[in-house]
Amino acid sequence: MNVYLVKRTGRVGYDEYDGVVVVAESEANAIELAYEYSPLDEVNRYGSFTQDGSNVTVHPVQPDERRVVLASFNAG
Repeated sequence: MNVYLVKRTGRVGYDEYDGVVVVAESEANAIELAYEYSPLDEVNRYGSFTQDGSNVTVHPVQPDERRVVLASFNAG
């Protein structure tokens, strides 16, 4: 298993996820997990992560140093 930072690309609106840290077997699995966590639904009208990964970047995270992995601030 690996740790991945999945970040949205492009514009992010209110009430949307713009990043998530996941533990997955591969980058493709990381995208799938991010989508499953925030699918397009009645509450999250616009979706946050696309199922095909077209609106995200995936960055492997190596826990080899002290650092912040994700600090996400998107106030309304």
